[in-house]
Amino acid sequence: FWISKISRNRERDDEVNKRLLFEGWTVIRFWGDDIKKHTDECVKVIEETIFDMTLDNEEYDEAEAYLRLDQEENMRIIDVSTFVNSFKVKPNKSMSFLLGAGASVSSNIPSGGQMVWDFKRSLYCSAHNLRTDIYGDLSKENLQKEIQSYFDGQEGYPELWSTQEYSFYFEKCYPFRRDREYYVQNKVRDVKPALGYLCLGELIISGKIDVVSTTNFDDLIQAGIHAIDPGISIKTISSAVSSSVGFSLYEGFPNVIKLHGDYMFDKLKNTETELQELEEKIAEIWKTAIKENGVIIVGYAGNDNSVMTVLEELVEAGEIKKGVYWCKPKGTKLGLRACRFM
Repeated sequence: FWISKISRNRERDDEVNKRLLFEGWTVIRFWGDDIKKHTDECVKVIEETIFDMTLDNEEYDEAEAYLRLDQEENMRIIDVSTFVNSFKVKPNKSMSFLLGAGASVSSNIPSGGQMVWDFKRSLYCSAHNLRTDIYGDLSKENLQKEIQSYFDGQEGYPELWSTQEYSFYFEKCYPFRRDREYYVQNKVRDVKPALGYLCLGELIISGKIDVVSTTNFDDLIQAGIHAIDPGISIKTISSAVSSSVGFSLYEGFPNVIKLHGDYMFDKLKNTETELQELEEKIAEIWKTAIKENGVIIVGYAGNDNSVMTVLEELVEAGEIKKGVYWCKPKGTKLGLRACRFM
């Protein structure tokens, strides 16, 4: 009964979708229970859809970096050459970096989005008693559609591309925290830094920058530095190593601030509950590191409430004095919250 009923419902939904799309409508579907229990998330999906539709009609595709100088100035869009020229003339140690998962893709570490599809594949294959190697290339649209159609039929699951997907599917796939740690360890262990991390290492060694913050679990920042100068000392500031490293900046060492803990230790923060708020000390350390200066954001989507809240508070208070640069690949767009922030 239920199989035939669900099949009929899907066929009817497809017909309705096609008719509405033909008439020029954009279709978003929610479970009735989600509207009642997760109203804010439903509203957010609608806002992001409207925002994306608006951007489609504007000329953002050639943008390579977004620049915000201060509270009174609107966001500018600049190309790479302009960004490089601006960065070169800035005083040493006046800018810090914030790196997200996208910065590590070139070093063969999967992005958050790629990990989501990995989680979905595991759950889908388990539910259907299939081997995961059948679905080897998850970048193929037909495989994504097949897997996603299963989750679209599950009540209470996040919408495709929702900012909640990473935390939801990670915990669904690996409900035990220790298993989530093992998963991350296997993804980031013994990787080699790509050219970007070597360039970052040179900037740190030469004294151009002395603070790099990251939401990533990998060790690529340190690896990039030590590939050039194995003898340089680095201070790693992390909630996972507070007792052994301490929480002091500016002691003569370059500083790497791990905003979500460190995969080598015991406090990985990688699910919805764990990501919601940075520990108070880490937040204050990070604020101290970037206030009165500037920040360059690379490979970060802006989906972590804890990180974005800190940035938003600093900008509202006018405390990021030397501007914010948000870098992105050409032809892509910033998310709703990131673009609002800029």
